[in-house]
Amino acid sequence: GRDLAGCQGAPSIPQDPRRSARNLTENAVRHARSRVVIEATHDGATARIAIADDGPGIPIEQQDEVLDRGARLDSTSAGSGLGLAIVKDIAEIWDAELSFETTAQGFTAVLAIPAVAANSTVVPLTKRNG
Repeated sequence: GRDLAGCQGAPSIPQDPRRSARNLTENAVRHARSRVVIEATHDGATARIAIADDGPGIPIEQQDEVLDRGARLDSTSAGSGLGLAIVKDIAEIWDAELSFETTAQGFTAVLAIPAVAANSTVVPLTKRNG
């Protein structure tokens, strides 16, 4: 692992859960009509970040599809179709749960990270095949 404790301006690590929060926030800002709400909570066992917007959301039947690399439901806005796939990959590395909810009020993405991982300054390394 790599210990980033005490490092000013620590480099961006591809598996860093902060990247997931950034990607989810960027998506919310891109698709919101006028409002984005970010809520972070910690209950001792899980750190949870919920990012909600008042945009159209993602239909439930397409929520798995948008997690595929390059998948885009809205070709009229900027984006590469990688953001949510990266969030999914990071969630898997950190043994976190990623969930979505679309309602009449908008869309909410929730990333729930086990507290052990959320409090860690050690970045898990993954073995890449190939």
